[in-house]
Amino acid sequence: HPVPGSIKGKPTIENLNLNRNILNEARLKHLQKLKMLYQLIEVASIRKQDTELQDLAIKAKLTLQDAVSNQGEFSAATRAALDNHFKFVMD
Repeated sequence: HPVPGSIKGKPTIENLNLNRNILNEARLKHLQKLKMLYQLIEVASIRKQDTELQDLAIKAKLTLQDAVSNQGEFSAATRAALDNHFKFVMD
Protein backbone atom coordinates (compact mmCIF):
# COMPACT_ATOMS: atom_id res chain seq x y z
CA HIS A 1 0.00 0.00 0.00
CA PRO A 2 1.25 3.53 -0.67
CA VAL A 3 2.31 5.75 2.20
CA PRO A 4 -0.66 7.94 3.18
CA GLY A 5 -0.42 11.31 1.44
CA SER A 6 2.00 10.05 -1.20
CA ILE A 7 1.20 11.38 -4.66
CA LYS A 8 3.66 9.05 -6.41
CA GLY A 9 2.98 5.93 -4.36
CA LYS A 10 -0.13 4.53 -5.97
CA PRO A 11 0.96 5.11 -9.62
CA THR A 12 4.36 3.59 -8.88
CA ILE A 13 2.80 0.51 -7.29
CA GLU A 14 0.47 0.09 -10.27
CA ASN A 15 3.09 0.74 -12.99
CA LEU A 16 5.66 -1.63 -11.48
CA ASN A 17 3.06 -4.25 -10.52
CA LEU A 18 4.24 -4.17 -6.91
CA ASN A 19 0.90 -5.28 -5.50
CA ARG A 20 1.27 -9.01 -6.27
CA ASN A 21 0.34 -11.47 -3.53
CA ILE A 22 3.70 -13.23 -3.49
CA LEU A 23 5.52 -9.91 -3.26
CA ASN A 24 3.18 -8.63 -0.56
CA GLU A 25 3.75 -11.79 1.49
CA ALA A 26 7.54 -11.55 1.14
CA ARG A 27 7.46 -7.86 2.12
CA LEU A 28 5.27 -8.60 5.16
CA LYS A 29 7.56 -11.39 6.38
CA HIS A 30 10.57 -9.12 5.94
CA LEU A 31 8.91 -6.30 7.88
CA GLN A 32 7.76 -8.66 10.64
CA LYS A 33 11.37 -9.74 11.22
CA LEU A 34 12.51 -6.13 11.33
CA LYS A 35 9.66 -5.28 13.70
CA MET A 36 11.02 -7.85 16.16
CA LEU A 37 14.42 -6.15 15.98
CA TYR A 38 12.77 -2.78 16.56
CA GLN A 39 10.94 -4.18 19.60
CA LEU A 40 14.19 -5.62 20.93
CA ILE A 41 15.77 -2.16 20.67
CA GLU A 42 12.80 -0.66 22.52
CA VAL A 43 13.11 -3.17 25.37
CA ALA A 44 16.87 -2.62 25.53
CA SER A 45 16.30 1.12 25.96
CA ILE A 46 14.43 0.32 29.19
CA ARG A 47 16.66 -2.49 30.48
CA LYS A 48 19.99 -0.68 30.24
CA GLN A 49 21.65 -2.89 32.89
CA ASP A 50 21.28 -6.01 30.75
CA THR A 51 24.59 -6.06 28.87
CA GLU A 52 23.67 -9.06 26.73
CA LEU A 53 20.50 -7.32 25.63
CA GLN A 54 22.49 -4.16 24.89
CA ASP A 55 24.83 -6.14 22.65
CA LEU A 56 21.86 -7.59 20.78
CA ALA A 57 20.35 -4.12 20.45
CA ILE A 58 23.53 -2.81 18.84
CA LYS A 59 23.39 -5.61 16.27
CA ALA A 60 19.68 -4.96 15.72
CA LYS A 61 20.34 -1.25 15.13
CA LEU A 62 23.01 -2.07 12.55
CA THR A 63 20.64 -4.45 10.80
CA LEU A 64 17.91 -1.79 10.70
CA GLN A 65 20.41 0.75 9.35
CA ASP A 66 21.27 -1.65 6.53
CA ALA A 67 17.58 -2.33 5.90
CA VAL A 68 16.73 1.34 5.37
CA SER A 69 19.68 1.95 3.05
CA ASN A 70 18.91 2.18 -0.66
CA GLN A 71 20.49 -1.26 -1.10
CA GLY A 72 18.23 -2.83 1.52
CA GLU A 73 15.51 -5.23 0.46
CA PHE A 74 12.12 -3.46 0.50
CA SER A 75 13.94 -0.36 1.77
CA ALA A 76 11.11 2.09 1.02
CA ALA A 77 8.60 -0.09 2.86
CA THR A 78 11.08 -0.49 5.69
CA ARG A 79 11.59 3.26 6.00
CA ALA A 80 7.82 3.83 6.04
CA ALA A 81 7.33 1.13 8.68
CA LEU A 82 10.13 2.53 10.83
CA ASP A 83 8.73 6.07 10.54
CA ASN A 84 5.47 4.70 11.97
CA HIS A 85 7.21 2.56 14.63
CA PHE A 86 6.02 -0.58 12.80
CA LYS A 87 2.48 -0.03 14.14
CA PHE A 88 0.95 -0.95 10.77
CA VAL A 89 2.94 -4.20 10.46
CA MET A 90 0.79 -7.12 11.63
CA ASP A 91 2.39 -9.72 13.90
